Amino acid sequence: MTTPPSSVKWLEPGDAPASLIAKVGALPVGKSVVLKVLRKGKPLELRLALIEKPRDPGSDQYAVAYSDVTSHGHRMRTIITQPRTPGRHPALMFIQGFSPISYDYRLDGPGLDAPILLAFARGGFVTMRVDKPGVGDSEGGPFATVDFVTETDIYRQALFQLKGLDGVDTSNVFVFGHSMGGAFGPVVACEIPVRGMILYGIESRTWHEYLLDTLRYQELLAGKSYAGVDDDVRASSRAMEMVFQDHMTTLQIKASHPELAAIVDTTFPGGLFNAKTSDFWSQLENTNFAWYWSRCGARVLAAHGASDFVTYSVDHRLVADIDRGRKSRALADGRVQSRVHRYHEGLDRSGHAGKRMTSACAAVIRRTANVMRASGGARGRSAGSARDPGCRRGPARLSCSPSAAATTPARRVSCRSSCS
Repeated sequence: MTTPPSSVKWLEPGDAPASLIAKVGALPVGKSVVLKVLRKGKPLELRLALIEKPRDPGSDQYAVAYSDVTSHGHRMRTIITQPRTPGRHPALMFIQGFSPISYDYRLDGPGLDAPILLAFARGGFVTMRVDKPGVGDSEGGPFATVDFVTETDIYRQALFQLKGLDGVDTSNVFVFGHSMGGAFGPVVACEIPVRGMILYGIESRTWHEYLLDTLRYQELLAGKSYAGVDDDVRASSRAMEMVFQDHMTTLQIKASHPELAAIVDTTFPGGLFNAKTSDFWSQLENTNFAWYWSRCGARVLAAHGASDFVTYSVDHRLVADIDRGRKSRALADGRVQSRVHRYHEGLDRSGHAGKRMTSACAAVIRRTANVMRASGGARGRSAGSARDPGCRRGPARLSCSPSAAATTPARRVSCRSSCS
């Protein structure tokens, strides 16, 4: 049994429970700790056994491999499902949205975006999902300091890994970009060709335009007056330009433009915007996504939820218009009724609308993959194992790497208490 040094206070008065969770979560699997707490004024010792977070066990249709890629010197967790049938299979890489949420979960459970991944895993596709820096088993971070260029490289390395797996038909690789994933997706797909892309709830204009739309419509939804919203949009536009384009600090803005102090404090609490430093947003603002879309050879399906108030149909139409302009065969574009920003949720509490969305996406991609096969795109490829021959099972882990012990990130732990 090990205990933290007596001089270390893990939780200060007033700290949120998340502080304790983060500190315990950083400890390796197999360690034990004793927490000394006061309960109803009486001291109590809680003995915690640190065990590995349960893995996705897969199913009779697909196996699950826990692997990793290296980006900027840090190992990033990749989770791969592979059909149990032999041969080469089409593949889907899922790029999640903005928030630092772990995608290390069972696909048949309630995990965020699990339905779309489960549909493809059961449908004979190899699938891949990636945890962001500092999230789950992934190294790096913290989330606030990871900029757009740095995070983009994670998905670049992951796509390289996916296309290098022995069981993948490299002529039929697809990318699904949800929300912010629709910003990372075209950058990566321009460098590493893919067959097609599915996009839901994305942004494709300049980020200055998009953020002003977000401010306007969400403040109106919150009940603010039209005149008040107009004032906020004007002030926010000036403040965002100073931060994202002129690289001014919030203190500099308030000193030189005191009339913007209130909007700066509201928009950039603690100097951050949406819990990120200005570097992330400056790089987004300086990225010409139309340039990437015009040069991306992938066929595109762009879908927007009719009830989505986080993103807007104009961004999806822009991608579709660019796609048509380069005379490629676009998959489709359109609206999904009763859908909010999380495409598998919606006004239908039964989840039926979400299932229809998932099934529609799977059907469109499968038809595209079949067209590719019919045209001979996979010609000359011999059938092989659906499992990477480099995968090996070590003690309680499965890793696609030459040396699991040397290269696989430590598993995140879950805490089990012996005291009730």
